[in-house]
Formats: sequence, structure tokens, C-alpha cells
Amino acid sequence: MTVAAHEDTRARIRQVALELFAARGFEKTSLREIADRLGVTKAALYYHFPSKDALLESQVAPLLDEVDALLDDGEALRAGVPRQREFLERYLDLLLGHRALIGWLVNDVAVLAHPAVGLRARAQAQRIQALLGGDAVDLAERVRVTAALGALNSGVANFPGTPSDDLRAPLLAAARAVLGLRAGGRRSGG
Repeated sequence: MTVAAHEDTRARIRQVALELFAARGFEKTSLREIADRLGVTKAALYYHFPSKDALLESQVAPLLDEVDALLDDGEALRAGVPRQREFLERYLDLLLGHRALIGWLVNDVAVLAHPAVGLRARAQAQRIQALLGGDAVDLAERVRVTAALGALNSGVANFPGTPSDDLRAPLLAAARAVLGLRAGGRRSGG
């Protein structure tokens, strides 16, 4: 099997797995079901992914890597409203670029508890909280940041049929409103 064919097969496995995970949940989907849907043996599936956990990691790692890179970029910027606005826009664009995956992750709580995902996702959430909320974050500010991120994550997950271009502006407006960011780039009173 050529490298290109191997990668094509892995991509197809990931796509079918994502469809089944989204429909049935990670825990309730077996490798046998994935293999059956693909029309291959379970052994052939194991050739590409030695375990269901390895398949899960291959699904989620690219997204988590992109979030880490986005956070690194955001943390390098000077704190303040422009950084918050730029991060929100870039974060939403990242989510929109992974809509099917986000839809599954938002709705499959077991995945967020999985060791391959949960620890890293929680660490990222803490970094996002600090980036958007600042250093001296009180409870009210933490709640606002959590609500703004919830608006973005849930909005992407709950409007799967809406074109990304139509969804982007209302989701950004909702997150900005929750954070008290005015259209002119300043923070409203709060």
C-alpha cells in the first residue's frame, strides 16, 4: 500500500468513525461497527489504528493542536480588548473549520472525560479563560467568558445546516455582547 493510499484509508476510517461517534456516541460505537460500515475486517482496521483510543486521538489531536497554536499566538499579543476580539474571531473560525467534530464533541460528554482529550481540553479552557478574562479574573468575569465560549461552541454545534458565512456574524455578536465588547473595539461598562 502506498503512503497516499494509506493516508486516504486512514482519512476514510476517521470520517466513518466520526459519523458513527456523532450518531451513537464514542462509548457505544465499536470498532466492529466501524469496520462493518467500511466493508473491511476488524483486523484491517487495527492495521491503521491499534485501538479505539488511538482512533479517538487521531480525530481530536489536530483540533487540539490548532487550539494550542491559536492560544500561543493570542498570548503573545498585548492584553486588552483588541486581543480579545482577535482571539474570538480566530477561535470561531477554527471551530467553523471543524464543524462536524465540534458537533460531536459538544454532545458527547464521555469524550471530554477521556484521558486523551479531557486533560488537554481543560488546560486549554484555563488558558482561554486567562486570555479572555485577564489576570485578575473575578467570578463574574469567569462566568462571562464561559458563557461567551459556550455561545461559540454550542452555536457551531447546534446549527449544522446553516452555512458558516451566515453563522459567523451572529455568533461573534453574541460572544462579544456577553463579554461586553462594543463594536468600536472598546469594552462597555459592565
